Amino acid sequence: MSRAAWNLDLDVSVVSRQIASIEFAFDCSLFERHRRGVRPTEAGLRVAEHVVQLLAEENRLREELYDLRKLRIGSLRIAATEGAIAGPLSHATAIFVRLYPGIRIEMFETSSEQVVPTLHRGDAELGAGLDIGQERGVEIVAHYDDILAAAVVPGHPLSRLPHVTLEDLQRYPLGTFERNSGVGRTLQRLAAGEAPAINLALVTNSLHALRRLAESGAGVALLCPHSIQDEIREGRLVAVQLYRNGPVQMALNICVLQGRRRSFALDRFIEELTRDGSLRPTP
Repeated sequence: MSRAAWNLDLDVSVVSRQIASIEFAFDCSLFERHRRGVRPTEAGLRVAEHVVQLLAEENRLREELYDLRKLRIGSLRIAATEGAIAGPLSHATAIFVRLYPGIRIEMFETSSEQVVPTLHRGDAELGAGLDIGQERGVEIVAHYDDILAAAVVPGHPLSRLPHVTLEDLQRYPLGTFERNSGVGRTLQRLAAGEAPAINLALVTNSLHALRRLAESGAGVALLCPHSIQDEIREGRLVAVQLYRNGPVQMALNICVLQGRRRSFALDRFIEELTRDGSLRPTP
């Protein structure tokens, strides 16, 4: 209560009265009160979620009205994996900022499994994560078809192969993402299919750490090539596709909340993402 009052520049008693009036209007308790403070009830959480959605809708309407006046200002919040940010998103962002300097992009890193909850909480309008399936209330608007690959320096023994298997990787120090990541879950599925055990020298949630492992020549990084596009283009790394009864397929999915009116900024950013053809719109 004190922190809310401070943020709103109001007296605590005023905040308390406003909450009481909402509770009276809806005939429910928004908080459970105890000696150490307050805790939201289930009804309180529902009301908070509704208010967040209303504020988001108001912001989208303002952006549409600004666009009608050709001011084109607003903001766009994006939650994405580190690999998506390092790859397709950063390239689209650089172009977008030049085209629409009045729109502020707020982009923050999260894991693939947290992308959908972040959208539902209203903390982002656009999400990007690996292998996001059909989720309630979420629409996949674009996707990038990718593979799981071994990233090594040019001249590494694996760099000369057309593809590698888990058996090929057993003799090298390996690094990859932690178990709850999109890559980590894929490796667990491979292991469940009687794949040979692999010894991981590095398990991390940092793309930077995996790139350094591979670029140093000290080990092999298992990741998706979209996350090291610049390194591959500049010749610093080579991505050799991992085979397990064929290439191990992955997909970077771009998603939004279903049924929500899209802002000018969101529509234009999706358009920019799919403009060069690497990311394809999903029907």
